[in-house]
Amino acid sequence: MRYLVATDGSDESDDAVRYAATHSIAMDATLEAAKQLATSVGDGSQSLTIETQLLSGRPSDGITEYAEESESDTIYVGHRGLSEKKEQVTGSVAKRIVDRATVPVTVIR
Repeated sequence: MRYLVATDGSDESDDAVRYAATHSIAMDATLEAAKQLATSVGDGSQSLTIETQLLSGRPSDGITEYAEESESDTIYVGHRGLSEKKEQVTGSVAKRIVDRATVPVTVIR
């Protein structure tokens, strides 16, 4: 993953560098954890090809658009994300994915 951080040596731009570095480490760790979890399933006799992709923007839009672009056959998504309170205000990302997707969606409870 490549990040561009504009800096001029000010305290604020130094904060931007720190933030970008922290964000990069967290995103890379999240993607690696997902990859390790996927490879840990099964008895090892099957071979999985695992690719990770970091998407930005509105989650439901990014996921459904990426599914189309990558010619995915199906989407699996968790029923509830990290912020239960936010879901009550904005609605479920999983529901929006089901509504927008052009391929089958499995929602895991």
